[in-house]
Amino acid sequence: MAKELILNELSLLQLATGIYSSRERMKALVDTILEAVRAGALRSLRSPGPIDATLLTQGYSIAQWRNDPQVDREQRSYFRTLQTKSPYLSEADGAALLDKHSRSEFRFRGQTATGLGTALLLDALSLSLTSDLCWDLDRVLLHCSYLDEDADLTEEPEEVRHASRPFHIAAHADWLSGRDIPIRDGLDLWSRRETLFPSLVFCSTVEAQLASLDGGHPLLGQIGKRLELLERFFKGWAEGGFDPARLPMKVTPDSAATLERFAADRLVLCPDGEWRLFSWHARMTPGAWRLYFEPDAASRRAFIGYVGKKPPSVRDPT
Repeated sequence: MAKELILNELSLLQLATGIYSSRERMKALVDTILEAVRAGALRSLRSPGPIDATLLTQGYSIAQWRNDPQVDREQRSYFRTLQTKSPYLSEADGAALLDKHSRSEFRFRGQTATGLGTALLLDALSLSLTSDLCWDLDRVLLHCSYLDEDADLTEEPEEVRHASRPFHIAAHADWLSGRDIPIRDGLDLWSRRETLFPSLVFCSTVEAQLASLDGGHPLLGQIGKRLELLERFFKGWAEGGFDPARLPMKVTPDSAATLERFAADRLVLCPDGEWRLFSWHARMTPGAWRLYFEPDAASRRAFIGYVGKKPPSVRDPT
Protein backbone atom coordinates (compact mmCIF):
# COMPACT_ATOMS: atom_id res chain seq x y z
CA MET A 1 0.00 0.00 0.00
CA ALA A 2 1.34 3.43 -0.94
CA LYS A 3 2.52 5.57 1.95
CA GLU A 4 0.78 8.76 2.94
CA LEU A 5 2.28 12.21 3.54
CA ILE A 6 1.57 14.02 6.82
CA LEU A 7 2.23 17.73 7.34
CA ASN A 8 4.03 18.50 10.60
CA GLU A 9 2.09 21.36 12.14
CA LEU A 10 5.00 22.35 14.41
CA SER A 11 6.99 23.45 11.36
CA LEU A 12 4.29 26.03 10.62
CA LEU A 13 4.72 27.85 13.93
CA GLN A 14 7.94 29.76 13.23
CA LEU A 15 7.19 32.45 10.66
CA ALA A 16 9.62 33.33 7.90
CA THR A 17 11.40 36.69 7.98
CA GLY A 18 9.69 37.83 4.80
CA ILE A 19 7.86 36.89 1.62
CA TYR A 20 11.00 35.73 -0.21
CA SER A 21 11.84 33.28 2.60
CA SER A 22 8.21 32.12 2.60
CA ARG A 23 8.39 31.32 -1.10
CA GLU A 24 11.62 29.39 -0.56
CA ARG A 25 10.03 27.32 2.23
CA MET A 26 7.03 26.44 0.11
CA LYS A 27 9.24 25.62 -2.88
CA ALA A 28 11.19 23.15 -0.72
CA LEU A 29 7.95 21.60 0.52
CA VAL A 30 6.44 21.20 -2.96
CA ASP A 31 9.69 19.83 -4.39
CA THR A 32 9.87 17.34 -1.50
CA ILE A 33 6.29 16.22 -2.12
CA LEU A 34 7.06 15.81 -5.83
CA GLU A 35 10.11 13.68 -5.04
CA ALA A 36 8.15 11.56 -2.55
CA VAL A 37 5.35 10.94 -5.03
CA ARG A 38 7.86 10.00 -7.74
CA ALA A 39 9.28 7.47 -5.25
CA GLY A 40 5.84 5.92 -4.71
CA ALA A 41 4.01 7.97 -2.06
CA LEU A 42 0.34 8.86 -2.40
CA ARG A 43 -0.33 12.21 -4.03
CA SER A 44 -2.08 13.47 -0.94
CA LEU A 45 -1.38 15.48 2.19
CA ARG A 46 -2.91 15.10 5.63
CA SER A 47 -2.99 18.27 7.73
CA PRO A 48 -4.46 19.32 11.08
CA GLY A 49 -7.16 21.33 9.34
CA PRO A 50 -7.64 23.74 6.41
CA ILE A 51 -4.28 25.42 5.91
CA ASP A 52 -5.05 28.20 3.40
CA ALA A 53 -5.23 30.81 6.17
CA THR A 54 -1.96 29.64 7.76
CA LEU A 55 0.58 32.46 7.79
CA LEU A 56 4.01 31.88 6.27
CA THR A 57 5.14 35.34 7.36
CA GLN A 58 3.32 38.37 8.67
CA GLY A 59 0.67 39.39 6.13
CA TYR A 60 1.36 36.49 3.75
CA SER A 61 -0.61 33.23 3.99
CA ILE A 62 -0.56 29.95 2.10
CA ALA A 63 -3.64 31.13 0.19
CA GLN A 64 -1.74 34.25 -0.89
CA TRP A 65 1.24 32.10 -1.90
CA ARG A 66 -1.09 29.99 -4.06
CA ASN A 67 -2.16 33.13 -5.91
CA ASP A 68 1.21 34.85 -6.02
CA PRO A 69 2.20 35.51 -9.67
CA GLN A 70 5.87 35.58 -8.66
CA VAL A 71 5.68 31.92 -7.58
CA ASP A 72 6.24 29.30 -10.27
CA ARG A 73 2.83 28.48 -11.74
CA GLU A 74 3.51 24.75 -12.00
CA GLN A 75 4.34 24.59 -8.29
CA ARG A 76 1.14 26.39 -7.38
CA SER A 77 -0.90 24.17 -9.71
CA TYR A 78 0.64 21.00 -8.33
CA PHE A 79 -0.06 22.05 -4.75
CA ARG A 80 -3.71 22.74 -5.67
CA THR A 81 -4.11 19.26 -7.15
CA LEU A 82 -2.94 17.47 -4.01
CA GLN A 83 -5.64 15.43 -2.36
CA THR A 84 -5.94 16.92 1.12
CA LYS A 85 -7.27 15.31 4.26
CA SER A 86 -8.05 16.96 7.59
CA PRO A 87 -8.12 16.53 10.47
CA TYR A 88 -5.25 14.08 10.76
CA LEU A 89 -7.47 11.11 11.68
CA SER A 90 -11.14 10.32 11.16
CA GLU A 91 -13.55 7.41 11.56
CA ALA A 92 -12.50 6.19 8.12
CA ASP A 93 -9.13 5.22 9.64
CA GLY A 94 -10.77 2.55 11.80
CA ALA A 95 -11.70 2.12 15.45
CA ALA A 96 -8.46 0.36 16.44
CA LEU A 97 -6.29 3.24 15.20
CA LEU A 98 -8.51 5.88 16.79
CA ASP A 99 -8.40 3.98 20.09
CA LYS A 100 -4.60 3.77 19.89
CA HIS A 101 -4.44 7.50 19.18
CA SER A 102 -6.70 8.31 22.14
CA ARG A 103 -4.34 6.38 24.45
CA SER A 104 -1.22 8.09 23.11
CA GLU A 105 0.65 11.34 23.49
CA PHE A 106 3.49 12.49 21.27
CA ARG A 107 5.89 15.31 22.09
CA PHE A 108 8.83 16.91 20.32
CA ARG A 109 11.08 19.10 22.46
CA GLY A 110 8.26 19.40 24.98
CA GLN A 111 5.59 20.40 22.44
CA THR A 112 2.62 18.25 21.52
CA ALA A 113 3.40 16.81 18.08
CA THR A 114 0.14 15.50 16.64
CA GLY A 115 1.24 15.37 13.00
CA LEU A 116 4.48 13.53 13.72
CA GLY A 117 2.57 11.16 16.00
CA THR A 118 -0.01 10.51 13.29
CA ALA A 119 2.78 9.70 10.84
CA LEU A 120 4.13 7.19 13.36
CA LEU A 121 0.73 5.54 13.84
CA LEU A 122 0.00 5.41 10.09
CA ASP A 123 3.55 4.35 9.12
CA ALA A 124 3.56 7.44 6.91
CA LEU A 125 6.11 10.08 5.91
CA SER A 126 6.03 13.32 7.88
CA LEU A 127 6.83 16.55 6.01
CA SER A 128 7.97 19.89 7.38
CA LEU A 129 8.62 23.38 6.18
CA THR A 130 12.30 24.32 6.42
CA SER A 131 11.53 26.70 9.27
CA ASP A 132 14.14 25.37 11.71
CA LEU A 133 17.36 23.33 11.57
CA CYS A 134 15.67 20.65 13.67
CA TRP A 135 13.53 19.80 10.61
CA ASP A 136 16.53 19.39 8.30
CA LEU A 137 16.63 15.63 8.98
CA ASP A 138 15.35 12.45 7.36
CA ARG A 139 14.21 11.12 10.75
CA VAL A 140 12.82 12.83 13.84
CA LEU A 141 12.87 11.45 17.37
CA LEU A 142 9.60 11.71 19.30
CA HIS A 143 8.89 11.21 22.98
CA CYS A 144 5.88 8.90 23.03
CA SER A 145 3.56 7.96 25.89
CA TYR A 146 1.13 5.05 25.57
CA LEU A 147 -1.55 3.98 28.03
CA ASP A 148 -2.27 0.27 27.63
CA GLU A 149 -5.48 -1.58 28.46
CA ASP A 150 -4.25 -2.26 32.00
CA ALA A 151 -3.72 1.50 32.52
CA ASP A 152 0.07 1.01 32.52
CA LEU A 153 1.94 3.96 31.05
CA THR A 154 4.80 3.30 28.64
CA GLU A 155 7.13 6.16 27.72
CA GLU A 156 9.77 5.73 25.04
CA PRO A 157 11.48 7.47 22.13
CA GLU A 158 10.34 6.57 18.62
CA GLU A 159 11.86 7.45 15.26
CA VAL A 160 9.54 8.95 12.66
CA ARG A 161 10.36 9.03 8.95
CA HIS A 162 10.64 12.64 7.91
CA ALA A 163 11.60 14.98 5.08
CA SER A 164 11.78 18.71 4.51
CA ARG A 165 14.01 18.76 1.42
CA PRO A 166 13.98 16.64 -1.75
CA PHE A 167 17.28 14.91 -0.94
CA HIS A 168 15.80 13.51 2.29
CA ILE A 169 13.58 11.26 0.17
CA ALA A 170 16.57 9.13 -0.84
CA ALA A 171 16.69 7.75 2.72
CA HIS A 172 13.12 6.45 2.28
CA ALA A 173 13.21 5.41 -1.38
CA ASP A 174 12.99 1.62 -0.88
CA TRP A 175 10.27 2.02 1.75
CA LEU A 176 8.21 4.38 -0.43
CA SER A 177 8.58 2.24 -3.55
CA GLY A 178 7.71 -1.00 -1.77
CA ARG A 179 11.06 -2.57 -2.62
CA ASP A 180 11.43 -3.38 1.06
CA ILE A 181 8.59 -5.92 0.87
CA PRO A 182 6.21 -5.40 3.80
CA ILE A 183 5.55 -8.20 6.24
CA ARG A 184 2.25 -9.84 5.26
CA ASP A 185 1.48 -11.57 8.56
CA GLY A 186 3.14 -13.25 11.53
CA LEU A 187 4.09 -16.41 9.65
CA ASP A 188 5.64 -14.33 6.89
CA LEU A 189 7.74 -12.56 9.52
CA TRP A 190 8.80 -15.93 10.93
CA SER A 191 9.74 -17.35 7.54
CA ARG A 192 11.84 -14.28 6.67
CA ARG A 193 13.37 -13.78 10.12
CA GLU A 194 16.92 -14.78 9.16
CA THR A 195 16.92 -12.45 6.15
CA LEU A 196 15.28 -9.48 7.86
CA PHE A 197 16.92 -9.83 11.29
CA PRO A 198 20.23 -11.69 10.97
CA SER A 199 21.46 -10.40 14.34
CA LEU A 200 18.45 -11.82 16.18
CA VAL A 201 18.00 -15.50 17.08
CA PHE A 202 14.36 -16.55 17.40
CA CYS A 203 13.43 -19.32 19.82
CA SER A 204 11.11 -21.99 18.40
CA THR A 205 8.23 -21.04 20.73
CA VAL A 206 7.99 -17.65 19.00
CA GLU A 207 6.76 -19.29 15.78
CA ALA A 208 3.40 -20.23 17.32
CA GLN A 209 3.11 -16.81 18.94
CA LEU A 210 3.66 -15.04 15.61
CA ALA A 211 1.29 -17.42 13.81
CA SER A 212 -1.64 -15.79 15.62
CA LEU A 213 -0.99 -12.47 13.86
CA ASP A 214 -2.88 -12.01 10.61
CA GLY A 215 -2.15 -9.21 8.15
CA GLY A 216 -4.65 -6.86 9.77
CA HIS A 217 -3.45 -7.30 13.34
CA PRO A 218 -2.86 -3.86 14.91
CA LEU A 219 0.42 -4.99 16.51
CA LEU A 220 2.08 -6.59 13.49
CA GLY A 221 3.71 -3.33 12.39
CA GLN A 222 4.85 -2.49 15.92
CA ILE A 223 6.46 -5.90 16.33
CA GLY A 224 8.28 -5.54 13.02
CA LYS A 225 9.51 -2.07 13.94
CA ARG A 226 10.82 -3.13 17.34
CA LEU A 227 12.60 -6.08 15.82
CA GLU A 228 14.12 -3.72 13.23
CA LEU A 229 15.41 -1.43 15.99
CA LEU A 230 16.85 -4.40 17.88
CA GLU A 231 18.48 -5.62 14.67
CA ARG A 232 20.11 -2.24 14.05
CA PHE A 233 21.42 -2.12 17.62
CA PHE A 234 22.86 -5.63 17.77
CA LYS A 235 24.29 -5.37 14.27
CA GLY A 236 26.30 -2.39 15.47
CA TRP A 237 27.23 -3.82 18.89
CA ALA A 238 30.99 -4.03 18.55
CA GLU A 239 32.28 -3.77 22.10
CA GLY A 240 31.35 -3.25 25.73
CA GLY A 241 28.39 -4.56 27.65
CA PHE A 242 24.74 -4.29 26.71
CA ASP A 243 23.64 -0.68 27.20
CA PRO A 244 19.84 -0.27 26.93
CA ALA A 245 20.21 3.52 26.86
CA ARG A 246 21.68 3.23 23.35
CA LEU A 247 18.54 1.62 21.97
CA PRO A 248 16.20 4.07 20.17
CA MET A 249 13.25 2.65 22.12
CA LYS A 250 12.49 2.04 25.76
CA VAL A 251 13.28 -1.43 27.12
CA THR A 252 13.15 -2.51 30.75
CA PRO A 253 13.97 -5.64 32.75
CA ASP A 254 11.47 -7.44 34.97
CA SER A 255 11.85 -6.93 38.69
CA ALA A 256 13.72 -9.46 40.79
CA ALA A 257 10.48 -10.29 42.60
CA THR A 258 8.70 -11.07 39.30
CA LEU A 259 11.60 -13.19 38.04
CA GLU A 260 11.64 -15.15 41.28
CA ARG A 261 7.91 -15.77 41.44
CA PHE A 262 7.17 -16.22 37.73
CA ALA A 263 10.40 -17.67 36.40
CA ALA A 264 8.59 -20.53 34.66
CA ASP A 265 6.75 -18.05 32.44
CA ARG A 266 10.04 -16.55 31.26
CA LEU A 267 12.26 -19.62 30.92
CA VAL A 268 12.69 -20.51 27.24
CA LEU A 269 14.75 -23.13 25.41
CA CYS A 270 16.96 -21.37 22.86
CA PRO A 271 18.28 -22.72 19.52
CA ASP A 272 21.76 -23.28 21.01
CA GLY A 273 20.27 -25.81 23.44
CA GLU A 274 20.42 -23.54 26.50
CA TRP A 275 17.51 -22.51 28.70
CA ARG A 276 17.47 -18.76 29.30
CA LEU A 277 15.49 -16.64 31.71
CA PHE A 278 14.12 -13.71 29.67
CA SER A 279 13.79 -10.40 31.46
CA TRP A 280 14.49 -7.52 29.03
CA HIS A 281 11.38 -6.49 27.12
CA ALA A 282 9.76 -3.78 25.00
CA ARG A 283 6.11 -2.86 25.37
CA MET A 284 3.40 -2.62 22.73
CA THR A 285 -0.20 -1.49 22.84
CA PRO A 286 -3.13 -2.02 22.53
CA GLY A 287 -3.50 -5.25 24.45
CA ALA A 288 -0.48 -4.82 26.77
CA TRP A 289 1.84 -6.91 24.60
CA ARG A 290 5.51 -7.57 25.29
CA LEU A 291 8.52 -8.56 23.18
CA TYR A 292 11.12 -10.35 25.33
CA PHE A 293 14.76 -10.59 24.29
CA GLU A 294 18.03 -11.57 25.93
CA PRO A 295 21.38 -10.01 24.88
CA ASP A 296 24.24 -12.45 24.28
CA ALA A 297 27.59 -10.71 24.72
CA ALA A 298 29.57 -13.64 23.32
CA SER A 299 27.90 -13.59 19.90
CA ARG A 300 26.87 -9.89 19.90
CA ARG A 301 23.35 -11.00 19.09
CA ALA A 302 20.04 -11.22 20.91
CA PHE A 303 17.72 -14.15 21.48
CA ILE A 304 14.02 -13.44 20.94
CA GLY A 305 12.12 -15.52 23.47
CA TYR A 306 8.54 -14.30 23.63
CA VAL A 307 6.11 -12.13 21.65
CA GLY A 308 2.62 -11.86 23.05
CA LYS A 309 0.40 -10.58 25.82
CA LYS A 310 2.11 -9.50 29.00
CA PRO A 311 3.11 -12.52 31.12
CA PRO A 312 2.15 -12.54 34.82
CA SER A 313 4.05 -10.27 37.20
CA VAL A 314 3.92 -9.25 40.86
CA ARG A 315 2.24 -5.99 39.78
CA ASP A 316 -0.88 -7.79 38.57
CA PRO A 317 -3.99 -7.20 40.69
CA THR A 318 -4.78 -10.11 42.99
